[in-house]
Amino acid sequence: MKSIKLKLIIKFSIIIIISNILIGIAALAVASTSLTEEAKTLLVTMSNQGAAVTESRMNTQKKTLETLASLEEIQSMDFDVQKPILKSVLENSGFTDIGVMSTSGKVMYSTGLMIQLSESDSARKALEGDNDAFNFAFNEQSRKVDMMYATPIVKDGNVLGALVGRRDGTSLSEIISDMGYGEEGNVFIINSVGTVIASPNSDLVLNQYNPIELAKEDASLSSLSVAYQKILDEKSGIIEVNLENQNEFYGFSSIPGTEWIIVFTANQTEVLSSIPILLYTCIIIIVITLLICVIITYFMGRSIALPITKAVGIVKRIADLDINADVQEKDLKRKDETGELFRALRSIINNLRSIITQVRESSEQVAASSEELTAISAQSVIAVEGVTNIAKDISQRASLQANNTQEGCLKAEQLGKAIRSNLMGVNELTEASNEVFHALSEGLAEIEHLLKSTKESNDANKQIYEVIIKTNDSSIKIGEASNMINQIAEETNLLSLNAAIEAARAGEAGKGFAVVADEIRKLAEQSARSSKEISQIVEELCSNSRNAVVTVDKVQIIVKEQANGVSSSKEKYILIDEASKKVIETAKKLTVSSQEMDQMKNEILETMQKLTNIAQNNLISTKDTRQAMEEQTSSIEEIADASDGLASLAQNLYEIMNQFQL
Repeated sequence: MKSIKLKLIIKFSIIIIISNILIGIAALAVASTSLTEEAKTLLVTMSNQGAAVTESRMNTQKKTLETLASLEEIQSMDFDVQKPILKSVLENSGFTDIGVMSTSGKVMYSTGLMIQLSESDSARKALEGDNDAFNFAFNEQSRKVDMMYATPIVKDGNVLGALVGRRDGTSLSEIISDMGYGEEGNVFIINSVGTVIASPNSDLVLNQYNPIELAKEDASLSSLSVAYQKILDEKSGIIEVNLENQNEFYGFSSIPGTEWIIVFTANQTEVLSSIPILLYTCIIIIVITLLICVIITYFMGRSIALPITKAVGIVKRIADLDINADVQEKDLKRKDETGELFRALRSIINNLRSIITQVRESSEQVAASSEELTAISAQSVIAVEGVTNIAKDISQRASLQANNTQEGCLKAEQLGKAIRSNLMGVNELTEASNEVFHALSEGLAEIEHLLKSTKESNDANKQIYEVIIKTNDSSIKIGEASNMINQIAEETNLLSLNAAIEAARAGEAGKGFAVVADEIRKLAEQSARSSKEISQIVEELCSNSRNAVVTVDKVQIIVKEQANGVSSSKEKYILIDEASKKVIETAKKLTVSSQEMDQMKNEILETMQKLTNIAQNNLISTKDTRQAMEEQTSSIEEIADASDGLASLAQNLYEIMNQFQL
């Protein structure tokens, strides 16, 4: 069995090892990231400073040309005057040759060399007034690199030509020779097309190393080609390049006044060179921490295990029925969990002592009580037999009562059926009365409407009668007017005849009047015919009016008789309505009475049911009582037997308690 000390040491050691390993891994990751970011930042800073230093050193050389270009002898553009000055300056200027370029691009050097620059040569920008005109060229014959500085010769605001200084191209590499990151870091300068023009490795410059062009034939240079192209595009910044499974960081910055870019490189392995030292330090710290924790855990486990061992010894003594064991005072005064354990053990021992003493006393009392219980059980048997006999008598009476109440329930149910039948009849009578009442109401409404319509019809007949009378009077007047028109037509006819006679007497002078008289006669005849037709129509109208008057008189008599019949029907309907209301009211009273009777029947039935239930419950109770008495008798006999056994158990318990060592 492993001890608590060993378990604590093992578990704490595992926890410490795991936590330290995790902390170490996190520290290495953070350190790696920090070193990488710091290296990137430093490369960017170095590239910016390198570009500034390169520009400064180039400006120093360029200042020599600018100073010469400001001399009057140089501005004279007379080469015979210029040549001695150029030679005198050449020795201490650092240039390999100095010459003067005319506006046509022709350069005459102090050594007698003469060169015609092409139109695309960047040195010709000086003829346009550009002070930052450079040219970096490779001489195929001499296998050397030349760098050309050009400064415009300006007089009175006019560019007369340019002063040109030539230097060995390796001088640019010398400018950056003291630069670089760490021991393995590199620095180089590329031009606008990605060709290396300055590097500590002169072979790259002499071979005009350009990975962008070389990658077209060599696929292994594709990643380097992409890096160079990115440098040309971004001009300034930091990139990460993977070359032959090694990561390198390129920090780059453009050189002011030129199209060149200076690049500083750093190998990731060199950047992270301090990581193994950090790892070794972490391992040492983990080992030291582990040893310290093991020692601390040993003493901690010992301080925990020692009190527990003491407590286990006390518990074993209690298990062996020895409760004479006691807890030391110094253990009781502990203020940690072990102190609580010792105090709990002491409480257990004290409680066991008290319980054992009480059990001994109780066993003696149980023995005495068992003897008394045996005597009481014998008396209880006699009493139970008397109760059983009484229960038999009650059971017989309860059975008779249950039969009587059952018969009463059956009769109450028959009464309920009769009441329900009566109630159904009353409800049907009520429904029929309600239907009659509704029919009467509708009939009264129809009679009222008919009476109203009869009155309106009577009034309309009176109005028609009056209109017919007026029409008859008008017809008579029209007849009189027609007679008068007939008389006028006859008189007009006579007048027309007289006029015709007089016209005939007048001869030719009366012909026109004869025509008029003839027309008047025709009108008179037409009026006579029209008056006859009017007379006939008026006669027919008068005859129709007289017939209509007779018909209206008959209609008035019929309407009057109808009105009297409707009034009589209304009175009868009212009497029927009053009678139906009395029937409905009586039916309602019968319904209420039937409902009350049904409710009383339900109450009687419920009471009878309760009595039946009580009788049945009494019967069941008496049976249960008899059964209980029989069981109680059996139980009392068992109690008597148990009391004897209890006395024996009390004696055994007393003997067991004596086994504890107090």
